[in-house]
Amino acid sequence: MMEISFFSILKLVWSKKRRVISVTIIFSLIGIGIGLVTPNRYEAGTTFIPQVSEDSQMGSLGGLAALTGINLNGLRSGSELSPKVYPNILESVPFKLEILRMKIILSGDSIEYRQYLSEKKLSTGKALMKYTIGLPGIILKSLRSEEAPAAKSFSEKNSIVEVSDDDFKLLDEIENNIKLNFNEMDGFVIVSVMDEDKFVAAQMALNIEQELQKVIISIRTKKTEALYEFTYEQWLEQKDRLYKIQDSLAIYLDSNRDVSSAYSLNRRMRLESEYDMSLKIYSELSTQKEELALQLEKETPVFTIIDPVNVPNEKSSPKRVLIAFVWAFMGFVFSVILILINDPWKFFKKEILSK
Repeated sequence: MMEISFFSILKLVWSKKRRVISVTIIFSLIGIGIGLVTPNRYEAGTTFIPQVSEDSQMGSLGGLAALTGINLNGLRSGSELSPKVYPNILESVPFKLEILRMKIILSGDSIEYRQYLSEKKLSTGKALMKYTIGLPGIILKSLRSEEAPAAKSFSEKNSIVEVSDDDFKLLDEIENNIKLNFNEMDGFVIVSVMDEDKFVAAQMALNIEQELQKVIISIRTKKTEALYEFTYEQWLEQKDRLYKIQDSLAIYLDSNRDVSSAYSLNRRMRLESEYDMSLKIYSELSTQKEELALQLEKETPVFTIIDPVNVPNEKSSPKRVLIAFVWAFMGFVFSVILILINDPWKFFKKEILSK
């Protein structure tokens, strides 16, 4: 039985060292070429900590519940929002569409991030074809885009989101360029944006940080804000009713100063009773309105910026030395595999027969 030792394999590879070196050099040159062709990318980011007031008790909000029949027991727990879901917000389609609508300053002009990504894609290989042979297609596409309805904003309450074909192609760009990480141990959130233009990366990092905080605040305070708006509407209605009863009572008193009949006294008592009840409800709603306003402030997260957005001075990628090394290693492995595949049995038979 023929046995092949590891030393024999090394000897075979060494005997073909010129081929190994040649293939390795070729792959290294390919890696160097890829590294030179790959454009520089810059990463800009921000780090912040979401902080919420620990005192989230509802105080004396039971009075309004008694008046309106609303149960407030689940208000506090239902409005909690864990930072663990922040990446899900960033990865959602509505938020990505909002990212495409964000404004950036480029060469002194304010443009949407969608336009920036589209123009960058056109300038990376297919621009010549699109602006010569494909010019009629571009004109037709622009006409279709003008006829298409405007995209809905993130804050609109729609359960169905429609994404155009052009925007759908840009969503992958967003996933590749924008990242969000949450450090569970220390409780901070990192938002980072990568782009070939370091100023665009910095602007988008700041835009996403601000928009993400707005969405978090909106979700966090949604229930309390809805209850505050309901209370405010009730307060306005009760205020108007109170003033009308107050005016009616004043008119009646002015018109019946010298009247002392039983009917007159009875009418006065009813008006005063309605006024007292209306004043009590109005006072209670006023108290509740102020308490809910304070509760809304308590539930609104305060974001402490640990590391603000900075314009990066050094590129984050590509690592050209690493790319060249990886391709050189691939070339070495590839050459060895070729040597082992190309009929090595003659060499091994000689080795065995010589022993």
